[in-house]
This record gives sequence, structure tokens and C-alpha cells, in this order.
Amino acid sequence: MTRTELSCRAQRSEAALQSDVRTLLTLEKVLWYEFAPPGSRARCPRCGVVVGALGGANPPGWSDMLVILPPGDVDWPPVYIHLELKVGAGTLSADQIDWRNEIVGVGGYWHEIRRIEDMFDVLTTYGHRMRMGGP
Repeated sequence: MTRTELSCRAQRSEAALQSDVRTLLTLEKVLWYEFAPPGSRARCPRCGVVVGALGGANPPGWSDMLVILPPGDVDWPPVYIHLELKVGAGTLSADQIDWRNEIVGVGGYWHEIRRIEDMFDVLTTYGHRMRMGGP
């Protein structure tokens, strides 16, 4: 799949956006983790283990995904980026706003992703050299 093909896909739902983000991160060979919402079950894409099977291990409002970028060209630590995915008129809940503020307040990175192009922007902002082309 190319960057253009991924960018041209219509985002019908948050699940479709999440699928496209997973695809992009996997193609870019970026380390990522998808959190299971409270009360749900999700399967780890790398090892197949069911997470969240005991009612969900993450508090309400916690990020949908975590991306870990390796250190850049200088002696920096890895970059941990929390992602919240939303489509259409979707808005952040009070719990999501609280978690965003907590993460940013301790110097963490948090981004709202509404379209796949936002994910390209986040990766390049933190120095990732795109394999699929781009800036």
C-alpha cells in the first residue's frame, strides 16, 4: 500500500481510522500499542494475547494508542506519543481531556488524530523518516 492509497481511503468510522493508523505504523516499522477500552477485549497484533479480558486494564479516558519512536540522530531518549482517534464531529470526553492534560503536564506527548494525514504529520514532527514518502 502506498501513502497516496492510504491517504485517499474514506474514513467512515473510528474503527476504519484505527485500522489505517495500524497499517501505516506497521508499514513504517514503528513500534505501537493499542489500548483496550474498559470492559472490552482486544487482541495484541504482535503476540495474539487477549488484553482487557478481565474488564479492561485502562481507566476511562486513557489514550487509544501509544507510539514509540526510537531516538533520533542525536543522543535523545525514545519518544512516547499518546494518540486519541476521533472522526467526524466526535469530541473528547471529560476523562479524555483530563488524561491529555495529565500526560502533557508531565512533559509527555499527546495528539488527536482525525485523519490519516494527521498521523503522517505526527511522525514527521518527531523526526521519523517516512518510508512511504512525504516531507
